This record gives sequence, C-alpha cells and structure tokens, in this order.
Amino acid sequence: MEQKVDRLFNILLKDITEEEVKHVIIGLNWTLVETNLGAGLAHTPAKDLAGCYPIPDSGKLCNRSLSDLAKLVWSKNFLERGIGMAAINSFYNNTNKKIRVSNGLEIAAGWAGRITCVGRFPSKFLQHKEVRVIEREPLVGEFDETQSRKLLKSSRYSVITSSTFVNGTAEKLISWGKHGKIMILGPGTPLCSGLFNEGINYLSGFVIRNKREARVVVSEGGAVKDLKEIGKMVVLESNQY
Repeated sequence: MEQKVDRLFNILLKDITEEEVKHVIIGLNWTLVETNLGAGLAHTPAKDLAGCYPIPDSGKLCNRSLSDLAKLVWSKNFLERGIGMAAINSFYNNTNKKIRVSNGLEIAAGWAGRITCVGRFPSKFLQHKEVRVIEREPLVGEFDETQSRKLLKSSRYSVITSSTFVNGTAEKLISWGKHGKIMILGPGTPLCSGLFNEGINYLSGFVIRNKREARVVVSEGGAVKDLKEIGKMVVLESNQY
C-alpha cells in the first residue's frame, strides 16, 4: 500500500489503538466498521467510479486490528479508503464523548456572509443565504469542481462534505478555505480535535447509539434520513479546545 504525505490522515491515525474489529459492512450508501469502542461510518463511493476495485481481503477484514484497518485510507482503491475512514470514525465517534447534539447546518444558518458548500446539502437551513454549491455533477445554478479553489478562497464560510476524506480532496479544499471559517459536515466526519490545528472550526458528524440497528440500516442501503433512528448528529467546535 503506497503511503503519501497527508497531514489530515497522519493526525487521524496517530492515536488509533489496537482494537478488535467486530464487523465491516460495505452498503450502497455507507460503509460501517464496528469495534467495542463504537461504530463508524464513511461514504461508500459509487462502484462505477474510477479507482473502485474489489476488496482483496474480503472475508478476512475482521481478522485485522483497528489500527491496521484504519491505514486503508492510504489505499489507491476508493472502496478500501472508505473502510479506512469508517475504521477511524469507529474510534473517534463514540458515545463515550460528551459532545453538543446539533446539526451543523443549523449553525451555518446563523452565518452572515458568502458561503461555499462542497456538496449539496438540504437547502431549508440555508434559505436567504448567499450560497454557492460545488458538485461533481452540478445542477443549474451550481458550480463544477474546477471552480473550487476560486470559490473557497473568496468565501467567508465553507461547508465541506465529509466524503472528501474518502476521495482524497479534503486537505486541498481545506487549504483553500483557511482564511475563513470551515465546517466539515456529514455522518463520515471524524470527531478528532486534532483536526482543528489544520484550520477547521467545526466538525459536524454522527455518533451511532444502536450498533445492531446500524448494521441493518447500512446493509439494507439506508440513506442519511434512515440514520436518524440509530444515532445522533453532533458538533465539535474548535473554541471548545
């Protein structure tokens, strides 16, 4: 597995311990890794995306330690990266932490100024705001990924989808938005306070409370709305540290 310099992954991997892996599930929308500490989610890349290949160790992943599984974030295979991020999130996103229960978009609704969203989020929270949306396949009025640098550099606030940790663009996008406030948003957001040293101000993620039900939802192709019954949306803020 080829490793490269990525400050975000180095920060996330630094404290991962040798936990036993109980379950690894790759669902249509979400990938889940479960340990005794908790269960973590990551976005499952579309299987027709370039860079997605069958998992070589399929059927044996639970034989690996959590710290070993987490290192899959370095893989060139996006499906393996998703497993690595879910492993990382099973370590950081657990019920042992006392974190503010909140939806990050509710915080963003109070912002005044230009907002750039990398990813298409529910618009009801950002009505009457000056919002620019960046998407791989933009709709009318949205922007494609080639505009990311210009838009993020000219924004007072940036909301970046957590799926960018899986596709490998998070570090670059964060560097472009550093002059303003940055929120990482989505169930796959790692609740790791070390990321605040990289210019991130808000980590808006998800903590699973019912691991058994989470396995069912993920394996049956559940979407974001289906996660609400199995856990809680939470926000970690840099000003708390």
